[in-house]
Amino acid sequence: MLGVVTTDTLGAADSFAADAGVTFPNAFDQQDDLLSDLGRRGAPFTFFVAADGTLAYTEAGAVSSYDELRQLVADHLGVTL
Repeated sequence: MLGVVTTDTLGAADSFAADAGVTFPNAFDQQDDLLSDLGRRGAPFTFFVAADGTLAYTEAGAVSSYDELRQLVADHLGVTL
């Protein structure tokens, strides 16, 4: 899993991650290059990238629970968490 920070400053993103207990890495994309390249606007978005580098799934909005994330990963990547 990789988070992509697009709207906050690096300091604010680090503070949020620490407060929320985020343990996965985050990339910083303040210019929204990634979302633009994928034809998306705004956040949050959920993206799954397959092992071959292709975009396997995208959905507007946040994933609301670990169970939802597990099901999405199984459905779109064929991986069991």
